[in-house]
Amino acid sequence: MQAKTRHRLLLFIDATVGPRGAALGVAIKDEGGRLVGWRGKSLGLMTINEAEYEALIYALNLALERGVRDVRVFSDSKVVVEQMAGIIRVHHDSLKRQHTRARAAAARLSSVSFTHIPRELNVLADAMAEEALLSGRLRRLLDAPYPHVPAISEAAPEEAPEEAPEESTRCSSS
Repeated sequence: MQAKTRHRLLLFIDATVGPRGAALGVAIKDEGGRLVGWRGKSLGLMTINEAEYEALIYALNLALERGVRDVRVFSDSKVVVEQMAGIIRVHHDSLKRQHTRARAAAARLSSVSFTHIPRELNVLADAMAEEALLSGRLRRLLDAPYPHVPAISEAAPEEAPEEAPEESTRCSSS
């Protein structure tokens, strides 16, 4: 079964970094400007520009997987937009690899454009990146061992009270 082809998608991309990792966010709109999808993804440790490129690559691949061949990319990363448009050169080796990957994905499209927008116009992609960063942080916290807290199987069982109280105590502010 072939994927349904949409005429054009507008891809709003963003990324964020924290002390323990990075995350990306993508908001997808149809050509009428209606929101049709959104994604966030937690990434490993990387710079903000590396994370912005990961957001771009991720968004372009989402469009390609859906059979879309005409996209407009909007980003608040001036570096990524200007490098993809050929206005400025890519100097860092890590960005050169990502730039090459982004270029390869863009080359598979029949039409792609890159537009720099102010951060205020990219709030949904920004929120998706922030949420993905937070959920990645939460996942690491939940998976982390806490040596000062015994595991449930190691904790001493609580003794049940001999008699259940007839009435619960309630606090009220009068």
